[in-house]
Amino acid sequence: MSSAVMWSSSPREGFVQLATRVPKSLHTCIRVDAVEHEMTLSAWITAALVAHLKRAQAQKTSVPATR
Repeated sequence: MSSAVMWSSSPREGFVQLATRVPKSLHTCIRVDAVEHEMTLSAWITAALVAHLKRAQAQKTSVPATR
């Protein structure tokens, strides 16, 4: 099994609800940024999560194994 993060950007992709508690101030900042970029809140969060996972995967593959 590969450890690579896989996702697709197809419109048929299924979505699940991610329920988590977010501080009101952070939620407000995210909502303002989403509106400024003319995105829905869920589209903004999806884009942020994808970007984070890409960075995390890149860091994971660029760090040499130390054992």
